[in-house]
Amino acid sequence: MSASKLTDRISLETIQEIADRFPYGKWQVAGVATGSYLAYKLARFLKMWLVDPQFSPLKDAPGPGSDDHILLGQFQKIFNSPPSSAYEEWTATSSSILITIVYIGGEHKRQRKILNPCFGPGHIRELTPIFYDKAFELRDILLRQIEEEKLESKEIDVFVWLARATLDIIGLAGKAVMARVGGRLLQEKRAAVLAAASSADGVEKESVAGKDLLSVLALSKKVKANMATDIKDSERMNDVEVIGQIYTMLIAGHETTSTTLTWLLYDLAHPKNQRVQAKLREELRSVTSNRPTADELNALPYLDAVVREALRLNSALDTTARCAGKDASIPVSKPYIDKNGVERTEISIGAGEEIIIPITVINRDKEIWGEDADELKPERWLEGNTHPRSSEIPGVFSSMLTFLGGPRSCIGYRFALLEMKVLIFALLRDISVELPDPAPEIEKKSFIITRPSIKQADGSMKSLMPLRLKAVCPE
Repeated sequence: MSASKLTDRISLETIQEIADRFPYGKWQVAGVATGSYLAYKLARFLKMWLVDPQFSPLKDAPGPGSDDHILLGQFQKIFNSPPSSAYEEWTATSSSILITIVYIGGEHKRQRKILNPCFGPGHIRELTPIFYDKAFELRDILLRQIEEEKLESKEIDVFVWLARATLDIIGLAGKAVMARVGGRLLQEKRAAVLAAASSADGVEKESVAGKDLLSVLALSKKVKANMATDIKDSERMNDVEVIGQIYTMLIAGHETTSTTLTWLLYDLAHPKNQRVQAKLREELRSVTSNRPTADELNALPYLDAVVREALRLNSALDTTARCAGKDASIPVSKPYIDKNGVERTEISIGAGEEIIIPITVINRDKEIWGEDADELKPERWLEGNTHPRSSEIPGVFSSMLTFLGGPRSCIGYRFALLEMKVLIFALLRDISVELPDPAPEIEKKSFIITRPSIKQADGSMKSLMPLRLKAVCPE
């Protein structure tokens, strides 16, 4: 008997009669259901924390010793310590470098393929005018604040101003806003594409593809009415995926760059690095154009070295996590002794296990970068291959892990590199940075992004970076 015929034969009175004869009350049913769910979650939690580690292939790998907390393990120490300090302590006794094997899921691979055109070298170059507009706008704001005080220099929070500038840049370059507005923009973009196709039986992908992020996202939508008939379903994204990408571009696309630049200005403001700042300014002022092209910026060797060193020294992400998609054996750069005293040349990882990648620790490893790894030294990128072991790091850019590596590396690293160079060009040609007097104690606090923080009078921490800015007269 079909389901429709069965429901026709059951009246509301029959259903009510069955409910009245049910021996348990609604609160009893709710209590049993809730209790069963909580028991299931507790069992999973205990299995994950107490049972699974006993059967993990990682149980014999060398580690930091006994756990600080019965449930949180070493995470309590990690959270309570300054960024990377716990990892630095542990790697001091075991510093093998892993050659990471990354599994890429089908959904990520599909979305990555759709978004790749947004971040190709050609398209990034076309965004240069947007970068310059906002960079010079920020420069003018800072210079105006200095001039209004009629002082030689002024203390300004560069962290907040850089964050505003990079947020404007990612908003303009991607035409992306928060989800509420993003949905409206997507509808407008699709409507425009449909209007362009109304006079024909179909429209080809090339005839409607814009070069901004929103065009690519809108074009990936599955619209049935004559829209890009040559696009496969596998090259489209649904509304939830599109809005998710908008959020990702906004968050990952502005604060990482602004924080990295903030730490660079802080390093350049130190008296010991004034030489670096002066040499960089001299190179920037040697450029005759006020708006050099991307190729002209990339041809400036010291600017390139400063950007690479800033990314190595102060990665915006202190760590990241990866989950093994399948069982794997990862070779290490040198043998190690496991907890059973056996020499090993690889680390076995089980499917589903999470791995923490200490980005900052690897970027500052003295075995790779030398004893001056904790110092700002752009010259290390100009002196030839002075750090040959860095080739062991599978990073997508310049043998460092700042942009990660493999198929899950940062898709927008070219965007970030050019954006940084344009902002540095616009700001440091006309503005010098120094530490305030007295200089406040700047602490690194990791809120996913490693931000600068200063302790306030009430004991709270606030993210800011006060530096003394001075207008530099043209020579």
